[in-house]
Amino acid sequence: MSESPATGSAGAATPPPEAGTSLPSPGSLLRQARERAGIGADDLAGQLKLAKSTLEALERDDFAALSEPVYVRGYYRKIAKVLAVPEADLIDAYNARSQPAPATPAMRRIPLAGGVAAGTSRQYRGQGLWVVVGAGVVAAVLFALADREPPRRLAETPAPQVQAPAAAPVEPAPAPAAEPAASVVPATAVAAAPNQLVLEFSEASFVRVEDNRTRTLAIGLVRGGERQALDGQPPYTVFLGNAQNVKVYYGGAPVDFSAHINRQNDTARFTVP
Repeated sequence: MSESPATGSAGAATPPPEAGTSLPSPGSLLRQARERAGIGADDLAGQLKLAKSTLEALERDDFAALSEPVYVRGYYRKIAKVLAVPEADLIDAYNARSQPAPATPAMRRIPLAGGVAAGTSRQYRGQGLWVVVGAGVVAAVLFALADREPPRRLAETPAPQVQAPAAAPVEPAPAPAAEPAASVVPATAVAAAPNQLVLEFSEASFVRVEDNRTRTLAIGLVRGGERQALDGQPPYTVFLGNAQNVKVYYGGAPVDFSAHINRQNDTARFTVP
């Protein structure tokens, strides 16, 4: 450092001493003690475990570049233990030049739940936890509101009762496929509503079906031998596991989705119609 004590105490960021103050600046006391001891700024910063920029700000009396006054006084106490300079001289010189703004009221810390004050590091850690918890609650509420009709767990839904074959279907199938449907699906299922989706499982399979309103109509693991009829707003988005053991009918007509089966893992993803 080449600046003199007078120059160091008149930095732009440091308020001048009050009238009548005869004490030298703490920066000049620090620098003179360091030079008398023959210790460089790098070596002293290492001994004090301070950043060199902090030590230089102390020697310049650049209080605006330093931390809160309580920490600055702590720096001076550490310096007094290493250099031959009285601690009281550094603290008194600093107090004579540090002029806290009296017009600025101290921030009031508002107690929060659990006794943590607002503005503290504990508060922000607590806020982070509550943000995570709150996000989970909001996500659950949004999911419930978006789909008020809960998805049908197929493994828990009993198969529809099979009625005796009627002489004539209640409604004509739009695209009849009498032979394939009759061999697997009863007459009542073949004569389904035009937009009805029917799935038949010969072995245990996984299924997820959503309609055009993004409602989940069915999801879960289905046992072999079960059959489900789903009503929603087409087109339906279908995902099947163990797909080769599932038959799909739309409006009573079989759906050929063989081109969509992944032969490596026997899954299929497709849209009907």
